This record gives sequence, C-alpha cells and structure tokens, in this order.
Amino acid sequence: MCGKWFTRQMTVFVFFGTAIVVGILLAVMVPQVRSVSINSNNPLANATGDWENAVPTYFNRSPANLSFPAYTNLQLNTASNILLLTFNNIKGYLYDLDISRQIATGSIGHKTVPAKAFPEFLL
Repeated sequence: MCGKWFTRQMTVFVFFGTAIVVGILLAVMVPQVRSVSINSNNPLANATGDWENAVPTYFNRSPANLSFPAYTNLQLNTASNILLLTFNNIKGYLYDLDISRQIATGSIGHKTVPAKAFPEFLL
C-alpha cells in the first residue's frame, strides 16, 4: 500500500512510541502540589498598603468580637514539580469549628511559583 515501511509491525511501534511520549509529557506537565500549609513560624503577617486601612482594628467584649487586618502566610511544597506552577485564582475561607460558621475569607489573583522550592505567599 505505502511501500515496505507501512506494515502492521511499524504501525504498532509508532503508536506505542507515541503513547510513551504522551505519557512522559503528561507526567512532566501536570502540576502536582503535594502540600499547602500555613507557615508555622509566622502564621499571620501584618497587613500593608490599602488592606491595612480597609479593616479597622476593633475589640468588643459583649458580644465578643476581635477584628484586625492581617494576611495568612501560606507555604507551598513544589518539590515534585519540574515546571513552574501557575495559579489563576486562589481563594481561602476560615471557619470557626465551634460554631460551624465562616468567619473570614481571602483571595489572591494570578500567582506563579517556582518548581522544586518552598515558596511562601500571603493570602
């Protein structure tokens, strides 16, 4: 049909080789974040810029209320990644387990973190 090279054996080798290449590319390119944790040395960071004045520091005894502007200091473990890891949007919610209610929210837009590192960012 197409000469001596287009045989069943050659077709099997080409498809098998293509499957191996696609598998290797997927293993390298699919991001794998093993863990996201709160930095244990400094879990909260002082708010700066516009966010510092956005939430007034407030304390009230009855009903109990403590409000202050701060960032959560998060740390990613990207040791298993080969390529840079890019997030389009990260959202965080803080819940009080005693009353089962959401007490805080946070978000960050586009963020790119390096591979094989422990980068920190504020949320």
